[in-house]
Amino acid sequence: MSALIKATAGQKILLRISNVSITNYYTLSVMGLKMKVVGTGAHILRGPDGKSTAYETNSVTLGGGETADVLIDTTGVAPGTYAVYTTNLNYLSNNFEDFGGLMSEIRIQ
Repeated sequence: MSALIKATAGQKILLRISNVSITNYYTLSVMGLKMKVVGTGAHILRGPDGKSTAYETNSVTLGGGETADVLIDTTGVAPGTYAVYTTNLNYLSNNFEDFGGLMSEIRIQ
């Protein structure tokens, strides 16, 4: 199954990022696009008063078993291909090298 993410300019993309490892932390980034973390652990980020505590970032770090719900708004974003990748460079190789590649693409048309 392909991990390619496709969107039309102006759409919002919701990603649930999961770390299924129990021993490693991973940091995921989207080159050239802003991410807004709107939830963690399957809960919407809200304070005790009900106001949103969502925040914008350029990377998300997750420990074992953690999840994050991230919105990417493509309004005003130029069509093209944007890399989604781990900043843990030793996990970017493929095939028989190291551990495999934690990388995909977002293609905006």
